[in-house]
Amino acid sequence: MANRLKLDYGWTSVLIKIAYVLFFIAAVAGIATYYIPLIKKTRAFERELEAKQLALQKEEDLNGKLKREIDLLKKDPEYVETVVRDKLGYGREGETIYRFESLEEQKRRQDEAARKQKKAE
Repeated sequence: MANRLKLDYGWTSVLIKIAYVLFFIAAVAGIATYYIPLIKKTRAFERELEAKQLALQKEEDLNGKLKREIDLLKKDPEYVETVVRDKLGYGREGETIYRFESLEEQKRRQDEAARKQKKAE
């Protein structure tokens, strides 16, 4: 039979192994306490970046739309006529223009008339 090496599993070797495990756990905990706030900050910056990129995209879309409208106002007389008729309420000579109020405008006007009547009393 071969001679076997006898290992000593006394208190000192067990305590040394426990110390190594505790040191490893402490090192992992120390690294975690350092990096967890950085990870949270990074995620917050990423969310903020996404929100700002979305806002930038909306502004770029609006900018493109306004540039197209400016181009049409400069080059297309029919578009200019349409805008003047729709937004400013102009019409050609001899045309009759009918304007209809929305329910909100009617209600606002009625409220103003009621307030004026109360003040007069």
